[in-house]
Amino acid sequence: MSNARLSPIQVAAWARAEHRKRQDSGSTDSILLPAGAIQPFARRMLAQGITDIRQVLLIDTEDWDLDSYEHQIWRDASQLGCSISRLYVTPHMGFASALLRKQLVRDAEAGLVARCVPLSQLPAETQSISLRETWTLDHTTIVTRISAESQADAARLWSVSERTADLEAADRQWALLWESATPSLSAAPNLEEPLVASADLIHEVAQVLCTSNHVDPHGCSWYHSAWQYMRILDLVSTPSWHSAFYERELQNCFMERPNATVLISGTADYSVLAFVIAAARAVDAHPAVHVIDLCDTPLFACLWYAKRTGIRIYTARESIFNISTLSPDSVDVVCTDAFLTRFPPAEARNVVTHWARLLRSGGHVVTTIRCHSKAQSLRNEEHAVQQFRVRAQDRARGWSPFLKRTPIEIAELAETYARKMKSNDLSETDDETTLLTSFGFVSQFSELVSVPGELYPTVYFRTHATLAKQGEATNV
Repeated sequence: MSNARLSPIQVAAWARAEHRKRQDSGSTDSILLPAGAIQPFARRMLAQGITDIRQVLLIDTEDWDLDSYEHQIWRDASQLGCSISRLYVTPHMGFASALLRKQLVRDAEAGLVARCVPLSQLPAETQSISLRETWTLDHTTIVTRISAESQADAARLWSVSERTADLEAADRQWALLWESATPSLSAAPNLEEPLVASADLIHEVAQVLCTSNHVDPHGCSWYHSAWQYMRILDLVSTPSWHSAFYERELQNCFMERPNATVLISGTADYSVLAFVIAAARAVDAHPAVHVIDLCDTPLFACLWYAKRTGIRIYTARESIFNISTLSPDSVDVVCTDAFLTRFPPAEARNVVTHWARLLRSGGHVVTTIRCHSKAQSLRNEEHAVQQFRVRAQDRARGWSPFLKRTPIEIAELAETYARKMKSNDLSETDDETTLLTSFGFVSQFSELVSVPGELYPTVYFRTHATLAKQGEATNV
């Protein structure tokens, strides 16, 4: 190849030829490169005198080599005068945060301008963008990493294009992400940070461990296999919709009883556990945490999260109605989220009876209750289910680089969830404010709040109540 300056497309053709790969078309404005040709292409482009580079990099792993050639080549180019801007897209705020902070320091030392944007922090309506790892070279050429599963030939992993439409799409992606990005990472990790590390795992585990529970006596794999995908897409009610409430009230519990015995009474995954652990750490408490559920899948999820965070917990597959691992008057805090409405009214009252039996005098219940009577009515359930599926598929597009399930597969899981998941109206026998107080609990805090809901906007009752000490009157 002569020393004359070549276009990126010409360099791409050279890099492809160097790797003895046949060009499949005679296109003069785009070319496909195998993975092995991308670094020779980058070296040659930098030698050709590219002066401005914008990179969108997807952080889909929690471990990488900061000193690898693929990172060092850009730091060297920046130090030699090339203007390089980088956007690191992570799934959640805390994902790979320690290593990413080091990466940002290395970039800054080399003169690169770098920002970070967690996909979960983008507005829901913009999360459906089709994220691509891209380099824009001198505003004339776009280099795009293409997922192998979308290619007939899995060896084709990169596209180099001068097409106007490709450049405009890259510019739109850059503008959207750059506007939402920050130059540094928050010191406090997002409690939802492990979702992309666990969603695919929990989906697979559910096919093996799920049998039946109070949600579905015939089998709950449809529920647990979909649950974490729905959480990632912010389509279902989880403790994160009530994060300030759980953080504040659980911290209050642990400041009073730093060595509390905690019972997580039924759970869909590790989310309630995450809030319990975070609240305990915030006030330097050391509770003994017990998790019970009728299904092994959420218990597995809790053990996975506990090991990841270095906490020992105790799990048991059993019912709150027939619990053997904890004795009466042995529990200080019961915490669960939207659990009572999984039962018909009479059974929900029985749950509260068993909580009261397990709790010590002055023990705490921290929970939320869905208020059916205060939510808007569902006029057309089929339409709502289809809209739920559409929202799932749209939002899943942006998450494709981080998940094994395709947007269509996730949409199918969402539709099944929407059709099968049931929540019981407890107002037939009790107002939400008296469901606990009528069993000897004293209200410490309560409020009604509106949340996005699943199929439609919903109202929840947040409550923190304590079991009345002997001779103490209850109040609402």
